Amino acid sequence: MTLKSLTKEDFIFFDPKYNNELVPDELYHYTSSDAIINIIPKYTLRFTCINCFDDKQEYRYVYKLILKNILPKFKDRLIENKLYKFIENRCNAIIQDKIFYENEAEIYSNYFVSCFSIDKNSKKMWKEYAKRENKIGYQFSVMTSDLYECLSLDFRENFKDKYLFAKVCYDRKRQIEILEDIFDKYIYYYDENRDMYSDYRKLFDNIIMCCLFFKDKKYSFENEVRFVLIRDTQELKDKYPTQFINKNSIISAYIEWNFNKKDYCLLKSIKISSSKNNFSAIYGIRQLANYCNYIDINIVDI
Repeated sequence: MTLKSLTKEDFIFFDPKYNNELVPDELYHYTSSDAIINIIPKYTLRFTCINCFDDKQEYRYVYKLILKNILPKFKDRLIENKLYKFIENRCNAIIQDKIFYENEAEIYSNYFVSCFSIDKNSKKMWKEYAKRENKIGYQFSVMTSDLYECLSLDFRENFKDKYLFAKVCYDRKRQIEILEDIFDKYIYYYDENRDMYSDYRKLFDNIIMCCLFFKDKKYSFENEVRFVLIRDTQELKDKYPTQFINKNSIISAYIEWNFNKKDYCLLKSIKISSSKNNFSAIYGIRQLANYCNYIDINIVDI
């Protein structure tokens, strides 16, 4: 199987508006001091490669749903089309962290994600980052319309239709409904044009989208919104080259998007979680913000 450039038609089965919930006016990004010190001076947001997610269970979760809830329902139709065994084997391989075919890892390396939360004061999120950062957590906020407009202008020019912006779905019943719809449509298209759909790529591209926007209900406290980029052409790889960072002693791949606009500040506020070192932390952030000409930014502790 060889890699090819994706087009809008490759995502005919996956509707990014599946959630039908409005994204709030303001979004929040919980993060570390290391990330803040890169974001502010460099005016950049990071998009992490899904191969480098901290929790591999994120995308395994969807493949487990497919094995348990989807394949049994479509078993007869899939066996009739000789698809069942292939899909079952591939799901099991991914769950077991095995490479199913030669360029599996390369396919996943095309997907990059930047994560935000709709919760402006999540105790669990503060706790998660504070425990990594000597009891200090950081959060910055952006206006949703500003973020979407800025990103969209750049991405419409460079990524065309290869980006998605949506809330994460934690509703298992809804997730299964969407997967059922994807499989139903794929089998229909496969029956209509087996030559075009025989490599299964279109099916698994849509499943990857589900992996990025479906999460187990136990993570619902994150209240997450995700921006996803699909960097699958050499032109995009040249314009947005892969960079690397040490993240919790693991080398993590990411790409950067520069939001430095004339007379424009994307970041609206920076918050710091409570700590005995808050005075020093706030002073440091204010010095950094002033140095980088963030004049109107609001810096507070909670």
